[in-house]
Parts: sequence; C-alpha cells; structure tokens
Amino acid sequence: MSTLLPDPVTESPAPVALISLVADFEANGHFGERHLEVSTDFVTVTDKAGKELHRVQIADITQARNEPVVGGGRLEITLKSRKGPGRDR
Repeated sequence: MSTLLPDPVTESPAPVALISLVADFEANGHFGERHLEVSTDFVTVTDKAGKELHRVQIADITQARNEPVVGGGRLEITLKSRKGPGRDR
C-alpha cells in the first residue's frame, strides 16, 4: 500500500492579520481614513485606496503601546533601528 504525500510548499504563506482597524484621522490631524493592520510579520498603515503609507517589521519593534486620547487612542511604536515619530521607513 502506498501513501501519497502533498507536494512541498515552495512559497511562504501570506502573513496572518492579527489586528485590523480603521482610523478616522490622517497624520496631519485632518479627518480621513487610514487602515492599520498588525500581522505576524509587519505593522502596516494604508490609505483609503489601499496605498501603503508605512510598514514596520515586527522584529524591529522594541515597544508598542496604546496611548488613550479623547474619543479614541493612538499606537506608539518604538523601533530598534530608529527613534522618533514618522521614522519607520
């Protein structure tokens, strides 16, 4: 009796989304739509049309915390390689 095995996987699987949310403010403080997704590999921010605005590798993050503000909050990320807001590329 022979057993058939599946073909080996040649491509790595797509990152799994762990958190996905929509924000209603743009970086300049104006109302707008942005999408934040946290996967097993990256934190990614896209605009309403799906254009990638920021991408940070999870391995490059030393700290992440939610800072509550009136009406919501914001995610602050500290990176190993860079310091300061907006320096994620």
